[in-house]
Amino acid sequence: MFQIAILLVIIHLEDSNEAIILSKAGNPHWNTHKAKYGLVFEPLEDEKRFNIFMSNYKMIMEHNSKNSEYQLAMNHIGHLEKHEISRCLKRHKSLNLLKPQANTLDIIPVRDSIDYRDYGVVSRVKNQGSCGSCYAFSGIGSIESHVALQTGRLMEFSEEEIVDCSGNLGNQGCNGGLMENVFKYAIQNGISREEDYNYTAHANKCHTKNVNHLHSLVSYVSLKEGDEKDLIRTLSFIGPVSIAIDANHYQFMFYHSGILSIDNCSQSDLDHGVLAIGYQLARKQFLIVKNSWGTGWGENGYVRIALGSNMCGIASYGSYPIPLRNSK
Repeated sequence: MFQIAILLVIIHLEDSNEAIILSKAGNPHWNTHKAKYGLVFEPLEDEKRFNIFMSNYKMIMEHNSKNSEYQLAMNHIGHLEKHEISRCLKRHKSLNLLKPQANTLDIIPVRDSIDYRDYGVVSRVKNQGSCGSCYAFSGIGSIESHVALQTGRLMEFSEEEIVDCSGNLGNQGCNGGLMENVFKYAIQNGISREEDYNYTAHANKCHTKNVNHLHSLVSYVSLKEGDEKDLIRTLSFIGPVSIAIDANHYQFMFYHSGILSIDNCSQSDLDHGVLAIGYQLARKQFLIVKNSWGTGWGENGYVRIALGSNMCGIASYGSYPIPLRNSK
């Protein structure tokens, strides 16, 4: 009997039809990932990134082998460590919210469901890249939707202008910011079309001198902190809402489909700005959220998050803009 030295280590996952090959040489998953995202590394770095990738891949496969309400999938951040992904996000630990305005919608029954994509007032899913500009995409996305609801025209506005030009309001370019500061900027300056001030995923010198600012805001509203009912009422009767969530979890980073629910997700340690664009209350209850990580992430760029427990802080930090009427 011959003893054969097996160089390939294979982990067989229970209830999984796929084996994970941990050897780098000829690994189809790693090679496909690099080719898909145009990744080229020096040998030592390649070895490091491969090990990270396979650790993430194993975690994804283990999760998907269980009976879960949601599924994970490998994506463009699969070769990064958790702290590298978190580096793109700004935390909102000490929340200094405006005093919530009295809500006159409290006594009005809400709709069972709404999805503002059905009304043609949600812009395409965009990709913030490696720039920590989620706040700009969340805030601008909300402005785009509320202007469309008011005017009947869906236009795309410039996230890059916010990244480059709103530092005096407390935003920090590619190192994070607040959606309210996006609204404050638009109140003071208006906002340009995206085609006139293109996104670069880098913080550059502000250059608005020759840019036409089309739309301004008159104000913005902050929702009641931690109140899912206020969030649902606002979505039901007013429009999409910019929210901040705790996204510092592998389950969110590699989310692919289903209704997301994370046991240890924080309601106050919030690090990512996104846009709530709808919900469902009948049968399974969930919030529909637009992310800014491209259409290859999640459900074509969206995630459904479980309602009922302020999951990941979805109702902790919400706000929406009020466009100036008849602004050009």
